[in-house]
Amino acid sequence: MLNPKPTIVVLCGGRGARLRPFTDSIPKAMTKMHGRPMLEHVIKFFYAKGFRKFIICIGYLGNVVEEHFSDWEGIEDATISFSNAGDEASMLSRLVEIKSDVEDEFIVTYGDTFIDLDVDNFLQFHRSSSTQVSLVTAEIKNPFGIVETDTTGLVTQFAEKPVFNYYIGCFIMNKSAFAQMDSTLINLPDGEGLVSLFHQLSESTQMAAFNHSGLQITFNTEAEKEKAESVLQRFFTYKETA
Repeated sequence: MLNPKPTIVVLCGGRGARLRPFTDSIPKAMTKMHGRPMLEHVIKFFYAKGFRKFIICIGYLGNVVEEHFSDWEGIEDATISFSNAGDEASMLSRLVEIKSDVEDEFIVTYGDTFIDLDVDNFLQFHRSSSTQVSLVTAEIKNPFGIVETDTTGLVTQFAEKPVFNYYIGCFIMNKSAFAQMDSTLINLPDGEGLVSLFHQLSESTQMAAFNHSGLQITFNTEAEKEKAESVLQRFFTYKETA
């Protein structure tokens, strides 16, 4: 029987190089937003939805994360454990590292990404899809007219400002998906292995997409950080006064 509230696995082992100098002394997920680290917002969001088991996959400056959350009083009756596959580990190898600690399905999210997600509907969608992985996606409208041509330069298709779906940093994975991860895939650098796995699963129709139309916030640069903090502050202010 599937756990109605599976484990939340949070990836936050990257270096956040584009956010320097903020990330010279802290991991990107520990960047403060609305008075507290982004990672706190992520964990408290899932905690408020009833989730009680969290695995934080650390790497770069992982000791900062571990020291902060080892005695954190932000949540009760929940367990937070840490997995460190090393500073240079890829996303996929970080997931392989926690294979024995998760149930038949688990939710993966990023420590630098906040999504106001309907998690229960997402779980229901995944279970009814009978796929090994379900991604959270959002729509984005291309501001340009997209032109496709053949090798002679003749236009074969024209689409005015088409709408695409893009992945926004959260997915549910079945434990059975680990069987498709060989050493070559696992050892690909950074996120390449995860992307390659997604390609394999999509080609075998073993991946589904759950559309999310609400708030989602992430950041990579200082300008994006400032914008993200402003949006997050408005979100929580609204929640507090609603």
